[in-house]
Amino acid sequence: MMKKIKHMDSTESKDLPSPSAKPKKHKTWPKIVWSVLATLLASLIVWVSVSLGTSNGVMNLVLRNAFAGSQNIEEPAWTGETYTGLQYAQDVETDTLDLYVPTSNKKTPLLIVVHGGGFIENDSNSRQATLMYQYFRSEGYSVASINYRLSPETTYPEPVSDVKAAIRYLRYNADTYGFDTDKFTIFGESAGGYLATMAALSDDDEYTSVPFNGEASAGTISANVSSLIDFYGVLDFENYDSDFDELGTPHWLTSLVGTSDSTTRDDSIITKFLGKKLTSCTASELKEINPLSRLEGTTKNLNIYIAHGSVDITVPKLQSMRFYDLAKYALPNNKVKYVEEKNFKHADDRFYTHENLASVKEFLED
Repeated sequence: MMKKIKHMDSTESKDLPSPSAKPKKHKTWPKIVWSVLATLLASLIVWVSVSLGTSNGVMNLVLRNAFAGSQNIEEPAWTGETYTGLQYAQDVETDTLDLYVPTSNKKTPLLIVVHGGGFIENDSNSRQATLMYQYFRSEGYSVASINYRLSPETTYPEPVSDVKAAIRYLRYNADTYGFDTDKFTIFGESAGGYLATMAALSDDDEYTSVPFNGEASAGTISANVSSLIDFYGVLDFENYDSDFDELGTPHWLTSLVGTSDSTTRDDSIITKFLGKKLTSCTASELKEINPLSRLEGTTKNLNIYIAHGSVDITVPKLQSMRFYDLAKYALPNNKVKYVEEKNFKHADDRFYTHENLASVKEFLED
């Protein structure tokens, strides 16, 4: 069936605008202006909150961590020799270190850098390790930035043994590179802070399962160091969660950065590092893995510099504060210093500014 199509006659009225009619204007400019003003106001509120903040509280923690940006830290000039990928362990191919030896006509102090990364990531050229070795090599220090085996490739105690093997290797080769063996300092940050502290506080007959390259002909070589620098290290696994509770840091906030679940710990960095849940450790095992317990009755001749950020939501600052309180009484004849960096987050770039590291260098040379 054919459909009828209605043709409009030229005489029929059309509902069309007259030529003189002006198009309607949409009032968009006021909306844009108000939107811009609202954005500026919100930005101002955030800036004021970050700038002023409060000394505590969840909002302060969130803002300080969210808006702590990277610093433009220039690499200082230096002259010397670089040795990369030196294998320090006899039987572990991945146990290597990078060595920087400044040009000098006398023996140089040595800084051993142990990177962080939750025991599961990073290497000798992580940002924090790089900023550390760049500064100290420019100040006349030899610097060894080391790699160690990570979880889940291996578990405790092997990473500690790796670090101690590196120290022995460096002392064994001190004459080759011109190190002053009386001025060995070990530095660690975060997980590296734990490893460095365990290496510094343990006895020479502990953590010797990894032979260093040259050990067969070297005989007994000490892994002692004269100074320890610990930046925001995780030092007390057993009180890790309760320290956050005491500080009033909510679990939902710490979970955002991957810290452990206080109920199960199944996926925590501590479980991965130990190879089992902390709750399954015996009392003697808990004491063994806790570097703070090694301060009791120690005869170590060791100077310690400790630094922690006040808004750290990865490692609670109470860990460093407890370390300082114990160390200053356990090591009365040595220097022990604690610096709480106001509004610094975990692994904050501001720990590694030239000005901040100059204070660490002054401590070492005082």
